Amino acid sequence: MASSDRCIVNVGVGGWYPTGSARLRRTLTDVGEDANQFIYIDRLPIGAVPHSSNMYAYKAVALERAAGYGYRYLIWMDSSIYAVRPLDQIWEIIAREGYYFVDNGFNLAQTATNRLLNAFGITRDHAEQVPEITTCCFGIDVGTDKGDAVLKQFSSAARQGLFNGNREHDVNDSEDPRFLHCRHDQSALSLIADLFGMKPNAKYNELLAYRKDGQDVPEGVCVINCGHRD
Repeated sequence: MASSDRCIVNVGVGGWYPTGSARLRRTLTDVGEDANQFIYIDRLPIGAVPHSSNMYAYKAVALERAAGYGYRYLIWMDSSIYAVRPLDQIWEIIAREGYYFVDNGFNLAQTATNRLLNAFGITRDHAEQVPEITTCCFGIDVGTDKGDAVLKQFSSAARQGLFNGNREHDVNDSEDPRFLHCRHDQSALSLIADLFGMKPNAKYNELLAYRKDGQDVPEGVCVINCGHRD
């Protein structure tokens, strides 16, 4: 996989997020990552609207722009992510399997709003069998028909406002007792990936890990999720 085919995408706007995006850019340089970068620091990509208008929809816009410039292998990273080792193994998984999706341990019935499920004709009973994937760091090969279709569906869901919902429990999102809270773009991508048979192919503490105070980073991890405490 040529580095010219790869792109790391991030948007960090408002509050602490630009600082996190700058840290991400700096640490990618520190570990010698040679992929191209679409990192938007304190600005939105062209065509995106503020988070307050359409929650996390800028993620889809930024990924679409990278794909539109011809990049095939895309990794999205939140501003809470930073690199501690080269990303070679993540790129290899994307090239080999078509995507990099980390299982976060929840299921879609716990995080999808009624509006999201209804838009795709998915019952909450079925959603209970759908694993949630994390979207703090994920990758996709948009050079395949399936990868391209997933990104298009993800972008369509964003434009329809299907990422919107309350991060706290809200009966307006769903009164079903299995529902805990909305996870926005994460719920949408989990649903769409499942429609295309793209089950999680990674776990936490393999290549991606949360940093917890007083705990060592597991050996082999190359990217850390840790927010404004740094």
